[in-house]
Amino acid sequence: MTGLLCISVSCKEKLTGCDLDASCCDTSDSSADYVLIAKLENAPADYGNGALFFKNGFIVKELKIKYPQRSVPLCEHPDNILKIKGLSATTNYNDYANTPYKYRVWGRVFWARGYASTTGIAILRSQIDRIEKIN
Repeated sequence: MTGLLCISVSCKEKLTGCDLDASCCDTSDSSADYVLIAKLENAPADYGNGALFFKNGFIVKELKIKYPQRSVPLCEHPDNILKIKGLSATTNYNDYANTPYKYRVWGRVFWARGYASTTGIAILRSQIDRIEKIN
């Protein structure tokens, strides 16, 4: 992972609200057991179909999957949805290698530890603090 993506959370940093429990994902299902796995700082991403596609992706070590998961659906909280309103889709689903990564994202990525996927991949959600389009 590059320096653009901060995977660990500093022990000195005081976390509250969304940082700790994904409350900004507006989830009422406590069985999801959301866990913060990444803080995003200027992370290269693209947008399409309600998800962000991250250049570097994320690996949930507990699942022992070797390849990073790049597509992360957005938390469905109204504040999160407002931040993507009007964004144009930039993800090229037919050619991921040539995806332009036209956005930079600040926020967090949560893993729904309590949910099991039939495919074995992690169920992730992204919370956006800020998103900027680059030229």
